[in-house]
Amino acid sequence: MKMAGKAIPLIFTPHLGPLNRGILATVYIPLEPAADAPSAGTVKPPAEERTEKEKTLREWYAGFYRDEPFVRILPWGLNAATGRVRQSNFCDISVHLDQTGHTLIIESVIDNMVKGAAGQAVQNMNILCGFEETLGLSAPPALF
Repeated sequence: MKMAGKAIPLIFTPHLGPLNRGILATVYIPLEPAADAPSAGTVKPPAEERTEKEKTLREWYAGFYRDEPFVRILPWGLNAATGRVRQSNFCDISVHLDQTGHTLIIESVIDNMVKGAAGQAVQNMNILCGFEETLGLSAPPALF
């Protein structure tokens, strides 16, 4: 993991369900406990501590993707859902912590027919040709 400067263990789970379009993936990343924290599993952190940690992580993700017009970091309380990205070039990402506060859970969704293929090709062409990156991708497409 290039950004962290070291290998980070993670679990990537693509979900298969009765979806007519869209891809939902969940990534689980174990976080290192603070040096002064008790060992994982012995004590749950207070809800306020976990909420603050989750908020900080969400803000970090929002900052990282702030210049990406088609990536939306969802606010607290919303889970990524394929219905919100249907017929769009958006990738929605939700950021959560498990109950212990030691596992980061990232959910991401795309419409595999737009963002996954055609829309991504148009976005790449726009960038390569020097056009506005969002050109032709903001209006809802006709159903296909």
